[in-house]
Amino acid sequence: MKVSKIVILCVAILCIAGIALSQGLTNKEQLGKAIFFDANLSTPTGQSCATCHGPDVGFTGPSSVINNTTVVYPGAVPTRFGNRKPPTAAYGGQSPVMFYESKTGLFVGGMFWDGRATGWELGDPLAEQARGPFLNPMEQNNASKQVVIDKIHYESSYASLFEAVYGPTVWNNTDNAY
Repeated sequence: MKVSKIVILCVAILCIAGIALSQGLTNKEQLGKAIFFDANLSTPTGQSCATCHGPDVGFTGPSSVINNTTVVYPGAVPTRFGNRKPPTAAYGGQSPVMFYESKTGLFVGGMFWDGRATGWELGDPLAEQARGPFLNPMEQNNASKQVVIDKIHYESSYASLFEAVYGPTVWNNTDNAY
């Protein structure tokens, strides 16, 4: 009897803690989380950002078999493979906009060595990086920005959250919405 009361108490505490944690996120953070875990944002469906950046393994590749036997993960189309293993997404937000450090002669910041997410366009290298996989045929394989935005607008459970963050007219301009 005493053990079951302790178990019930622990479950109740965990439930309350989970609710408190989810209530602590801003609308924008909740939206980012929803997009990160949405496996419908790929073509074919089934691959979310979390598929390759697993939270339970430091936001990097979650498959120990793949990590130990190959160098890349399959994309939404299982026969297509990219050219890099998924890096951790855990500290990506700490990277500054890429700049040239004249004292050392080195470029600093950005998200990748190849300069594909510098931050020069959006002012945030992580935001630029996050847009890439949706349209990459080796990753989430969507045909266009419009396809991604339509999936969020018409097929997701969080379209109203997207509007709350970016305004009700966000759907009127695909480039701005993307």
